[in-house]
Amino acid sequence: MVMWLGLAHLGMVAFAAACGSDGSCVSNSLDDQDDEVAMLQGESNMEKKGGAMQVEQPRLGDGRNGQAAVFGAVGALQEGLCHFLGVDRQSLGKVAEQFSTSTEFCYERSQFPPNCWAQKPGPATATCTVDSGRITCKCPPTGQVGCHIDNLPAATGRCASKMVYAANGTVHHSGGETDVTGKAQEKYCKNMVKNDQWQTKHLLAASSDGPASTDDGWWGCKWKSDYTWNDGKCRRKARYIGESCWDGWWGNGHCAGSDTSYDEYSTSCYEAKCMPFAWVQDRKECKCAWFGWNFLVACSAAKDQCGGHACVLSGKDGKKYCDYATAQNWGSII
Repeated sequence: MVMWLGLAHLGMVAFAAACGSDGSCVSNSLDDQDDEVAMLQGESNMEKKGGAMQVEQPRLGDGRNGQAAVFGAVGALQEGLCHFLGVDRQSLGKVAEQFSTSTEFCYERSQFPPNCWAQKPGPATATCTVDSGRITCKCPPTGQVGCHIDNLPAATGRCASKMVYAANGTVHHSGGETDVTGKAQEKYCKNMVKNDQWQTKHLLAASSDGPASTDDGWWGCKWKSDYTWNDGKCRRKARYIGESCWDGWWGNGHCAGSDTSYDEYSTSCYEAKCMPFAWVQDRKECKCAWFGWNFLVACSAAKDQCGGHACVLSGKDGKKYCDYATAQNWGSII
């Protein structure tokens, strides 16, 4: 049984889940991150398989006309729902495009575009900083998410244009699937966007906000107006970057900044922690809650799987995934 609720909940920001950044009503807000995750998974396989890096890509191969037809029907449903709700898909697409992050791949033994390896930056290339701007730089060692720079509380750097070079990389095609083998990757950034307004915008906790949690018990916590009981702890209702977060009622547990989408200072509740949206690495698979918002292509996630963000139908494989670009107000009852 699914409880259908009023449409007022779906403002443009929240409904970004169903209307994608390309103007079509298909969730693709983190497609670039998905590609990067595939490469990261490949890197982990390198360690396990003696230097062999393998990447599988989603596909709609021969003999899948029926599946393609299903996706086409879903797309038509999404288009109709966007039109019914009066969502300006073109404006939404432009907002997402301004925040876009692109990644280019070059494999040494399967070069495309042709001669891309010859354009690989030299060994003297400086390591990226938040002030690198449009000067090509080398991404920091593992630990800095997606070539982004964490110099909080002062600033962060978001790599808006990244290049990945795979040494001895070779692309293999078989039965509609694509694998990549290689030995190592080097990552470079061509456009580092500096963001230094996190404190000004109050997306980081200030001393006046009080501690993120206190030692009060359940009864004592009830008398603190700015705190609530969550997961066995008395926690501040308002949450900020670096703090735990959750799908709470009346905004409790929500991250400051999670009500905006595709903005340099948008935040997400990812893996139960508030962080800049740009740092989100992949979309977690999710299922719709029995009771909550449900618009077929976007719904409330069951068991707080998405931290209050929408659970959205993907046009790639027909499954649902958390869309951390949506507002953190898709809470479920159970």
